[in-house]
Amino acid sequence: MLIILISIFTIANVENVRVNFLVANFNIPLIILILLNLLIGAFLTFLVTSLNSLKIKKKIRALETSYQEKIDQQTKRLTKLRAENSLLTTRLKNSNGKQLSGQQQQTIDELSQQLESDKE
Repeated sequence: MLIILISIFTIANVENVRVNFLVANFNIPLIILILLNLLIGAFLTFLVTSLNSLKIKKKIRALETSYQEKIDQQTKRLTKLRAENSLLTTRLKNSNGKQLSGQQQQTIDELSQQLESDKE
């Protein structure tokens, strides 16, 4: 179907046209001029979209790098916090043990005093 449309378009536009381009003047079939402009437009469109695509890819790479750096920083921070949590948990257990030991010693001292006072 497309070939038929192109053929009809070609047959309908075979007359020569005069083209004035800067200092050059020449005659060219209209269909060749149309196709040439179509090719130039397609090339420029491809060029612009390629440049935009490259810019977008560059931004994506920069964002991925930044994102990975942030993940690495947060991972290091999390590791430090876990180590600190482990240390504080150990200290708390030791502190609770000392508190319990102190309470037991105080109870022993109180009972000892009661025993001595009962003996008297």
